[in-house]
Amino acid sequence: MATPPKEAWPKSFDTALETYEVIGAPLGEGGAGRVYPVKNKSNERFALKCLSPERITTERLKRFKNEIAFCSEYEHRNIIQVLDSGPSIIKGVKCPFYVMTEFPMTLRKLLDKGISHEKALLLFSQILDGIDAAHKLKVFHRDLKPENILYDPTKDLVVIADFGIAHFEEDIIATLVETKSTAKMANLGYSAPEQ
Repeated sequence: MATPPKEAWPKSFDTALETYEVIGAPLGEGGAGRVYPVKNKSNERFALKCLSPERITTERLKRFKNEIAFCSEYEHRNIIQVLDSGPSIIKGVKCPFYVMTEFPMTLRKLLDKGISHEKALLLFSQILDGIDAAHKLKVFHRDLKPENILYDPTKDLVVIADFGIAHFEEDIIATLVETKSTAKMANLGYSAPEQ
């Protein structure tokens, strides 16, 4: 008997006021979802992050909701800004997504190409500015690594992205997420000492 074909991911994502068309292969894939390059009806380019249907859990949905709420409400030049969001049905599962500015590369790609000491100090100070701003709001990223720092070479700008496993204080979260003491969060090579 032939195996039924796998349902593909959508070619477009709709929000209340916009349609985003997928225009290329995934830019990245993490533990909970994928990021796609997209364009809107005005042909402006963005990146779209969507939870994968096979990886959705109650905890991941709550974390994604907190990530969207934080990155929509709080603006800082070194923290990714959520510009739009909505749900999409993928493989029969309702999957949340959000839209953000598209960045040409990650800090990992920049490091692989090589970086001068002067530029390293400039970018490091921007990372510290973003982390400081988040910490002042009692938001702790918990997965800060070169792959989660996006870079725009035209502006020499870095932004911290992927607040998916961040710790949020109760007064600014959208929904409470309990983390079990045995849960392994983040990449151990980049984890904070207290983790």
